[in-house]
Amino acid sequence: MKRLAFAIIGVMLMIPYLQAYGMDYEVEPNNDLTDAMPIASGKSLQGNIGSVSDLDNFKFVAKKSGSVRVLFRRPPRPYVFNIATIRVLNAAGDELASVDAYAPRVYTTFDFGTSAGTTYYLEVSGCQQTSSECQNQRSEAYELIAVQLPSPFFESEQNDSLETADAIPPNAWVFAQHSAKTDVDIFRVNLPGAGNFMAQITRPSDPYIYSLSNIALLDANGSLLNSDDVYAPDGQGRVVLGTTEPKLVYLRITSCAQGSQCDITFSNPYQVTTSFQALAELSIANVSVTEGNSGTKLAKFTVKLSQATTSEVTYDIATVDRTATAGSDYVASSLPGQSIAPGATSKTFTVTINGDTTVEVNETFLVKVTKVVGATVARGQATGTIVNDD
Repeated sequence: MKRLAFAIIGVMLMIPYLQAYGMDYEVEPNNDLTDAMPIASGKSLQGNIGSVSDLDNFKFVAKKSGSVRVLFRRPPRPYVFNIATIRVLNAAGDELASVDAYAPRVYTTFDFGTSAGTTYYLEVSGCQQTSSECQNQRSEAYELIAVQLPSPFFESEQNDSLETADAIPPNAWVFAQHSAKTDVDIFRVNLPGAGNFMAQITRPSDPYIYSLSNIALLDANGSLLNSDDVYAPDGQGRVVLGTTEPKLVYLRITSCAQGSQCDITFSNPYQVTTSFQALAELSIANVSVTEGNSGTKLAKFTVKLSQATTSEVTYDIATVDRTATAGSDYVASSLPGQSIAPGATSKTFTVTINGDTTVEVNETFLVKVTKVVGATVARGQATGTIVNDD
């Protein structure tokens, strides 16, 4: 029966993976600090420990002084041993904090202090024991999220309907409590635009297996968008949403409503951490080039992101005739599958301009960016102007 209960929870753990939005995936090699993969606050990342010696390192830059909450999830197993270790390191490799993740638990969560602008490293390793079970479970996939915590918000206790919902910002740290088994807490969140939203609930854990509560994400009409049950052994759950425009959503937190253990623990306090990560905006600017009487010149267009990303942004880019004609005035170019790497903010697209001595008006062509993945498009078309100098 115990194995079955853990198996059920393990299946449920995988459901949020399917619901996850904009998830990053570990890029090997990232075995030490020099090749650590950058991660952003609130961005979900899936990794894998593939061998006894494998270490996964991730780089996190704190935007302000305060605290960061680290969320680590792995499918539970019905054994009692350390299945993974998560360490926080400074730039010199010194350990600042660490926590062990144990096999029966779905979640492992801990906080560490930060200083604004400082780089921290999160190191994930597998269990180091020699038991066969440790070896068998080492390569299970895991999920890692680091969230910069804002100042705490406390619920009003009158927040049991959409009309009386507590308004909280998209990036919030909420302290709340259910005053009865039937108590419902609702929080209103205005998402500012295109981006990825996550809400994580944390409740005190206990050694029983039952549904402790539920966290649900509702639209402006109160219709269900996403939900997750919170189970007593870990007391944590998560909902996520990707949006392409400003959006009003509600978080509804309910307590468990049945069972003797529910009667005992329903009034325990809980915390909710929300995180909104705006998508980067992609744009391309106009370029003008003097034609010249002979030979060729280069028109260099810059495809730019409004901010660095932790995952690759891909797109297609190509020239299109306007009053200028490809083959005579310029050399046509079409490049599918272009990308801006994580951490970078721009890439150049070069078009060759042909010189001549013909007296003519200024001529133009277009450069269009299409099939953008990983960013929203602020401006996907630029004009190239060939300035006549004859």
